[in-house]
Amino acid sequence: MSAFSTNNFASISRGRKIQSALIGTPNSVLYTVPSGKRCTVIGINLANEHTAATTFFLYHVRPTETASTKSALYYGMTMATASVTQDDAPKYLAAGDQLIASCSTGFHVCITVYGIED
Repeated sequence: MSAFSTNNFASISRGRKIQSALIGTPNSVLYTVPSGKRCTVIGINLANEHTAATTFFLYHVRPTETASTKSALYYGMTMATASVTQDDAPKYLAAGDQLIASCSTGFHVCITVYGIED
């Protein structure tokens, strides 16, 4: 993870916003790679919009899996009040793969995913 270096924004600008949502509880499907496509996730922005800290979970789930610790990208990550996090590490998703997310305090974490579908 990084703290908004100028290179991160240049990298994200090569892709497009593939999803943006307020995440709550329970687990919610954020994005599913369309049939016959693949997706390279090139940026994930997280913003805790709550007045208290929250715990965040993000999973990369293949079609035969369920959201669990073995598919977690973030598991129990604590986000401070009004904090923002940016992840620019690439993630490679195949057709049918899903990003599933939740947070501990209701609909208070805004997640935006940038990527390249091909």
